[in-house]
Amino acid sequence: VVALSFAVSPVVGQNFGGRRADRVRHSIYSAIGIGSVLMLFLTIVAQFFSSAIIRAFSSDPGVIAFGSDYLK
Repeated sequence: VVALSFAVSPVVGQNFGGRRADRVRHSIYSAIGIGSVLMLFLTIVAQFFSSAIIRAFSSDPGVIAFGSDYLK
């Protein structure tokens, strides 16, 4: 999401400088939409597959339990 913000900043700046308000608005709303969909997807993944994500990094049951709770 942060990378998306960094990527859209020069596009918005260029269009703002060129007095293209329609393109500024479109770029901002597109970035907000893409970011929202991405965050929703990652939230769902973290909620339902938290144990699998933690198991990729550790096989210790204590770490898996704590990490799963932390991601939820």
